[in-house]
Amino acid sequence: MPFLKQKYFSGVELFLFLILLVYSILKANAHGDDINAYLHVSELLFQQKNIYADTGLNPYQYSPLFAYLIHPLTLLPIEIARILWAILNFLFLLRLWMLVKNILLINFPLPKHFISLFLFVLLLLSFDSFNNNLILGQITLLVLWLSIEGLYQVILKKKNSLGAFWIALGINIKIIPVLALFYLLFKQRFLAVGIVAAFFIGTLIGPSLVLGHQYNIDLLSKWKENTPLLQKGSTFENNNTHHSLSAIFPGYFHDFASPEDNNFEGFQRKIVYLSDTSLTILLQVSRLLLLLSFLAIIFYQRKKRKQQALYIWWEIAYLLLFSFLVFPNQPRYTLFYFFPACAYLLFFIFLLLYSKDKASFRLKTVAVLASFIMLLLASMGRDLIGRYLINLLDFYHIPGLLFIVTLGLLFWIKPNKLLALESAINKHKN
Repeated sequence: MPFLKQKYFSGVELFLFLILLVYSILKANAHGDDINAYLHVSELLFQQKNIYADTGLNPYQYSPLFAYLIHPLTLLPIEIARILWAILNFLFLLRLWMLVKNILLINFPLPKHFISLFLFVLLLLSFDSFNNNLILGQITLLVLWLSIEGLYQVILKKKNSLGAFWIALGINIKIIPVLALFYLLFKQRFLAVGIVAAFFIGTLIGPSLVLGHQYNIDLLSKWKENTPLLQKGSTFENNNTHHSLSAIFPGYFHDFASPEDNNFEGFQRKIVYLSDTSLTILLQVSRLLLLLSFLAIIFYQRKKRKQQALYIWWEIAYLLLFSFLVFPNQPRYTLFYFFPACAYLLFFIFLLLYSKDKASFRLKTVAVLASFIMLLLASMGRDLIGRYLINLLDFYHIPGLLFIVTLGLLFWIKPNKLLALESAINKHKN
């Protein structure tokens, strides 16, 4: 495989990913509740049954096309299928690292030891989230890769059709990448937007060629009814393990009329009770403010940018945090949406450490805050800090609140600050 050649990866990088691959295979052999459900649904699909009915396994919430695409795995023993799915997730992570190098790091002449250390720390900070997806056999890495790969191909590689196909596939599977479509619209990539729309329609009707038109139409209708992201009643989420705005604000301001809603081991979180109308207005205004802040990111120094790729990664990192917060039904395994922002913040910290110029107190404070957020999110595994602390942090929706603070950090740590740090490093080299 050409992307595994030495020119793409150093020996240290290959060693780290080899360890991660072995771990992924071993973990998949014993776990995979969600992938088990996906494979069962795929079998039901080819039996012309209702794949959205209660099967006794985890409910299926994704498109008929995804169930169709994974059908080859159902022809294998379940243990082998789980391992292959874990390997695919590993490859998605591998490609995400390549995208980090091709977008975030591409224009920075960095020594190999810098990149290797950067990868090591990034993997450590992302490991718990990756592990959650691995244990469950989830699709978060797939959707994240489709989103970033599609935008990379359209914006930086100028391959509209290829990038549009990946984005359309991501939208079909989990809806959330639809915000990438609006991002392209604001970037004035109108041709790409049109191609995404065409491909998306194709992903909806394509399964009809194999499954039959009426059966596919029935499944699409049931998919809409059973998808939390499209349900009218999903505005207020009474779920401590979900961390979008739809869970955070009700957690602090809504009365769900249940004792456990405002009590965890004696801890309480309600600030004030708002009416449904007031809380809905608060949610919508918050989403609007996040959208306006994202537009400010997109149009910041639009005609004065020196390193386009760096700005694109910055925008993508902001987009994915924004997506996490505005869409409902964001459980713990979707915290991997933090990965692009984590890479950006970590790169900022590394440049700050390598720069020999005396940093301002404000810059140091921001770096410490960014480090704290990354470390806290990275340590939120039950094996690391225990079930009690995890449940307490979930009770207060700390992951979602940290995502909001991270948006503020990204807004402040603009790419020109990273470029200034690079200049300082180059000045000392010369």
